[in-house]
Amino acid sequence: ACASLAASLQEADQDERWRWAVFCVTWVVPTLEALHVLRFPGVYSAASPVLTTEAPQDPRYEDAASFLQPVALLRLVANATFDCPLSQELLRTTPNALAILLSHCFADIQAPLQREAAVFVVRALTDGCSENQEAIKELLQSTDFQKVAEQTKTFAEDLSAEAGITATVIERGGA
Repeated sequence: ACASLAASLQEADQDERWRWAVFCVTWVVPTLEALHVLRFPGVYSAASPVLTTEAPQDPRYEDAASFLQPVALLRLVANATFDCPLSQELLRTTPNALAILLSHCFADIQAPLQREAAVFVVRALTDGCSENQEAIKELLQSTDFQKVAEQTKTFAEDLSAEAGITATVIERGGA
């Protein structure tokens, strides 16, 4: 249902997107944060972004993610904010909303499409909105967020190794 709603928002007018943006701020963004906390229990919160690989995933995460479909929720946020300045401003001015949404922009072997959906959210939030571009730039340059990015990369590499997946980067010469 959430996926079809996200798709229908692509055709919605500014007023309809604004109403859904309010829904995203009041329900979707906190839900995504709660899922993230279940996924990384006791190690992440938007107020104090610290991520380590020492705590095991909460066993309720899989059921919650299956029911709440974080990729569909991210698509809903992207469609509600695309080409809608009021929605873009609302998400920017809501405490921790940008940090919560950005925290889903990493590769996760258990949710392979999550990163792509989160990247679309970032595009929708920043398209034609220099204020959001600057806010995200500042957030990404913050020391806390850089620590989270490095620790998330390590966590993703550890998960991949546990699953027996290896990646090799081959550099090629040329232009």
